[in-house]
Amino acid sequence: MQVYLTNTNNKMDGNVPASLLFLVSLCLVSSWGIHSSIFAITQRNMRGLTTAVLTTIHSTANYCANECIKYPQCNSFALSPKNTDGSRMQSCDLLSSENISDITPSSGWNIFSTKPFFLNEVLKATGNTSINSAWLVDCNYDQSGFVNGVLVGMWDATFDFADIDNVKCTQFNFGSIALVDTTKTVVKDTVTDSDCPPNHVVTALWDDNIRFRTTDYQKCTPLTSAWSVDTASCEQKVSGPELGDGSNEAEFTWKFQCARSEDKFTAVVGVFRISKQLRITCCNLLQNF
Repeated sequence: MQVYLTNTNNKMDGNVPASLLFLVSLCLVSSWGIHSSIFAITQRNMRGLTTAVLTTIHSTANYCANECIKYPQCNSFALSPKNTDGSRMQSCDLLSSENISDITPSSGWNIFSTKPFFLNEVLKATGNTSINSAWLVDCNYDQSGFVNGVLVGMWDATFDFADIDNVKCTQFNFGSIALVDTTKTVVKDTVTDSDCPPNHVVTALWDDNIRFRTTDYQKCTPLTSAWSVDTASCEQKVSGPELGDGSNEAEFTWKFQCARSEDKFTAVVGVFRISKQLRITCCNLLQNF
């Protein structure tokens, strides 16, 4: 949900009236609900410990969510079971984002966290002369401030060969919880080593041809301990002329990319070159927090 504040005089005076902020806040609370696009249950039957709690509230679920938004340190809250007498009042712990892992089992309580938001980046598939140099097609190369990204798709005008013109990287932002550990990358070729090691995702591609004719190597990067690969969800996609062309804009779905939904985070975990075709293995990523 986006909220736009429009000044009818086309002037910015730098001060937003408190009454206007209250109305916007009230609108958000009434329209979100606890099962909004902002918060989702990330852990069931869990509650925050004393060291993780910013404050405890006895109020409605919507009020609790609104209070969490007010605190820069809060991106999660623990909500108690609903009262059996029909009252909307519940206990709620506002949790510090630095201590989100500091929680304890508690029957009926649930942890709500801000959903990750997705930021996509399109990289031009340009080859390197040396595999030891900085890879140009790298979702964590930080060319434009884009980091913590994973490979999710490839694009070619025709896809009648194993070359590519663009790749799509997706960045998952989930508060302060990092997705990948770029200090421990593993390089694998795309002919004999088709998939990354367990709980690794593809974050970069390399080719010695400046026009990226054959996609020779892939960079496998381990997920942090907060994430894992759901191997039961993996599926493979093979390139072909029918998957060529189409949109190659960052925010649109490409013909040759991993499927994505609002509650599933999917990434490429392996690239395999088969003669004139490319095969990608896509798997869902599970949250371990």
